[in-house]
Amino acid sequence: MIEPPNDASFSAISEHRDEFRLVVEGHNALSSALHALIAERLVVTDPEDLTRLRFPTIVDLAIGLGTLDPASRSAWLAFNALRNKFAHRVGTALTRDAAQELYGSLSERHRHMLGDRQVGDYADAFDVVDHALAALFVEATTQLAALRDATARGDALHREVVDALGGPARYEGLHRQPTERDGRIENAVVEARRRRNEEGRR
Repeated sequence: MIEPPNDASFSAISEHRDEFRLVVEGHNALSSALHALIAERLVVTDPEDLTRLRFPTIVDLAIGLGTLDPASRSAWLAFNALRNKFAHRVGTALTRDAAQELYGSLSERHRHMLGDRQVGDYADAFDVVDHALAALFVEATTQLAALRDATARGDALHREVVDALGGPARYEGLHRQPTERDGRIENAVVEARRRRNEEGRR
């Protein structure tokens, strides 16, 4: 099972107020959270498969699977753009303009999560980016928790159905046994295909 960082590990990213660490390790935490979300929806036999995908592709996949709000896409991509600046340009520093751009990309839901604060309410650019990062991380991890809760509830209901039908042995016996009706349907499908093929040859 793919797991994002826990809350303690995530909060440690910003404790030394290191801009590079905040942006680059923060981005790694977001990537892990998205990978976990996607793996919860799809069968992922090798987690490395997800790491080969570019971040924007991962974001779009998570949105396409219904695990991320489409309104949050611009914020995820804005954080990715900020990370790319830090990762590829030596000496990059957080500026008020960069923080403003990231904060401006947040969805209405993200802003509500942050208490509807404005950029000017923060002491500096670091705090703006730190809070925006936290909103994205919490969005992904709460979605992940909700998916896992739904899966657990579905599994529990399945077990109750199995018990109501008399236990696993009886359930498996009832679950799928070929019947005469199945045979008639299969024969009808084969016959329909045969006729279609013959008509196609004429």
